[in-house]
Amino acid sequence: MQLTRTKSSIMKFAAACLWALIFAAAGSSASVADENWKFAGWYGGGCYPNVEFDPFIRNQLYVTSDVAGIWRSKDGGSTWHFITDGLTNLNVSQVAASHVTAGTLYAGTAAGLYYSRNSGDKWNKTNDLGGRIKFGRPESYRAIAPHPAKAHSVCVGTFDGNVFCSDNDGATWSDLSAPHSATASSPVVSLDYLRDGSGLIVAKSKEILRYDFAGHSWKNAEIGTADITDMTRSASGYIAAAGGELWTSDNTGLKWQRAIGRHPGKVFRVAYDDKDSITYAAFTRDWTGGLLISADSGASWQVIGQTVNPDDRGNPTRRWAASDSKKTSLKIDPFDPNTIFQTDWWGIWRSTDQGVNFSEVITGAPNTVGTDLAITPAGELYAASMDDGLLKSSDHGKTYTPIFPSSSYKSDESGHVWRVMSLDKGRLLATSSPWNRDINQVLLSDDGGGSFRKIRTGLPSRPPRKNTLWDKGYPRALAVSPHDKRTVYLGIDGDDGGGLFISHDAGETWSRSPGQPPSLRIYSGLAVDLADPNTIYWGAVGDAGGIYRSTDGGKSWKIVFQGSRAIFEIDVARDGAIYASGSMGGGALFVSRDHGTTWKTLKVFGSESAKPIALSPVDTKTLAVGTVNWSGNAPEQIYLSRNGGATWRDVTGDLPPGSGAAAMKFSPDGNYIYMSRSGGGIYRLPVGALSN
Repeated sequence: MQLTRTKSSIMKFAAACLWALIFAAAGSSASVADENWKFAGWYGGGCYPNVEFDPFIRNQLYVTSDVAGIWRSKDGGSTWHFITDGLTNLNVSQVAASHVTAGTLYAGTAAGLYYSRNSGDKWNKTNDLGGRIKFGRPESYRAIAPHPAKAHSVCVGTFDGNVFCSDNDGATWSDLSAPHSATASSPVVSLDYLRDGSGLIVAKSKEILRYDFAGHSWKNAEIGTADITDMTRSASGYIAAAGGELWTSDNTGLKWQRAIGRHPGKVFRVAYDDKDSITYAAFTRDWTGGLLISADSGASWQVIGQTVNPDDRGNPTRRWAASDSKKTSLKIDPFDPNTIFQTDWWGIWRSTDQGVNFSEVITGAPNTVGTDLAITPAGELYAASMDDGLLKSSDHGKTYTPIFPSSSYKSDESGHVWRVMSLDKGRLLATSSPWNRDINQVLLSDDGGGSFRKIRTGLPSRPPRKNTLWDKGYPRALAVSPHDKRTVYLGIDGDDGGGLFISHDAGETWSRSPGQPPSLRIYSGLAVDLADPNTIYWGAVGDAGGIYRSTDGGKSWKIVFQGSRAIFEIDVARDGAIYASGSMGGGALFVSRDHGTTWKTLKVFGSESAKPIALSPVDTKTLAVGTVNWSGNAPEQIYLSRNGGATWRDVTGDLPPGSGAAAMKFSPDGNYIYMSRSGGGIYRLPVGALSN
């Protein structure tokens, strides 16, 4: 099986991963530490951009995430733990370790550079020069260079092509940028100090340069290609992955020559074993890849690493996702050159025999991007996600089975599942957008997810692209009538074919509503009134944002609430109260108790927005809400109210600081909240004994 995502599609979907939802500080009470969340998800998924070894502590290493932050392992990768305290942006491209001061780390994120002096237990943000210092994966791979001899001294290369150095852990910076370079704005892929300390060698995505500290001057290296994806030291100088080939230079780094050895694919990452003078290279072919080894500086190559042992229990989507996907990083253990780590878009791999065999080591490093949850009266848990599809757990989140896709890659299945709802008698309803088919579809199962029918008739023939929230319109809004479960409403954003779609046969057939709300920029705010089956609520985002109401089954619409330009979710409680989450000077929750005629602001929480709402199925006064930040910033919070929103308690508790809630649901007995993060897995909180 091969994952055949195109470059444009993977960048769009990877960019979607970057909107890491996270929980933010709000006001009524301080965060408490006695709420204990228990992990109830699976590992893997998402992108693992980089891995780094600790040069002082054997078997200690770090892995980064593009949505969830950083993990640390103290047992050679067998288990991982979040280290995100103080890391206020979770889109992390690289961790670099000082070789001078034990415990000093640097992390490059989309919002700047962070440092830690205790191996990641606590992070501190450096001066980002007004946003000029930022990093992005996969380009910013070795873009941080701690000084080889001076503590607290570090140089960085930014995503915008600038180079800065600091002698005080980033409190102040010297600008070394080369503004007149022909590729001044191309991302810095790698930079390193010259061996004699006289300057830097800097690899950008389009050129290699050398900087002289004494003369404050730059020189261009002679290399006959661009598309540079990696550069590191070798025994006699430097090696680089450029133009899909291996290139070598001497210690000056100014003259390069291409290694002539033939190999499959394109060289993407390189690593060098000083002890045995062995070069390793990760190669790519579209969105698959493999590993090469050379003992003669690239004159000849051997393919290795073809024997793999995926962890399909901890990472159950391995049952359909390739184990030979494109590699994102490749590093050698400084204490034991027989041990090699590589990461890919789906997980973390370890070899202890110089790359001959690899085993997936991912326990404790969840990177899933959640989208929705559903729980049946029998306690079966269904989890929808971006990239990972739809999974099912029958043991409260201890183990999972992939059910869409279920066993192998399919072009019209593998990708994103946005929403999932459990109706009755094993009936499941979900929505999907595959990676490699330009379609949106409804998924129907009558056997609890054992098999699915893919419904497209009546839906747009292609995803909308005009006035959409992301790159295209997606089926993220779904509501089932509480009066008749055969009546289902679907919202797709986009003016060129999106809008409200209605099914009167439980999702088997669809038609576009003859009347549409004035704004079609919907995320997931869609609900049906508890008292009147013809009353529908539609939440919009943007200049025409707010809540629209139809009292005639979608034929005509009126705006009923304009206090917020962004409504992300709408839900109706058993007592008829209608709750809506969004933003209004911060993350806000609104309520109407007269069928949408008037609205009241229950709480402004102080973050960018509020998103997921969870309503207790047994107590109409109990509800929870999570705040979010759409730029990967953290931390955010989760709040619980026992009195209909009059007062709130912060129940973020012991959750690892970082990625926030995409969806929340109470268990059928009301004793637990299940929460799916947009980056970092699923957690369960016991709330039966908690009060405001």
